[in-house]
Amino acid sequence: MNHDFQIRTAGCPEYQRLLRECQCALVAWKKRSEEITFGGQQGKEVGDGLQRLQAEYARAYNRLERHAGSCRVCNFPSDYGRRIDSVNGARDNELPT
Repeated sequence: MNHDFQIRTAGCPEYQRLLRECQCALVAWKKRSEEITFGGQQGKEVGDGLQRLQAEYARAYNRLERHAGSCRVCNFPSDYGRRIDSVNGARDNELPT
């Protein structure tokens, strides 16, 4: 039997916001790193500032990952596939026949 399913995809606004934060933090870190490299800057303050930008990026990325792992909207496609498999009697590691 052939079933036609219409799946609506919706972007998660919180994921989009966290992704933008993560991208901005990465760009700021990379830009400052290039400025230091090409400008020949050195010293503890320069290193501390770069390390702070790296930490800001790491925190932003961590928030993004935590959200993606716990958000029902972000996990809908993978949850949907698991529900279909369980209805069809397939195990998680089997392909439906």
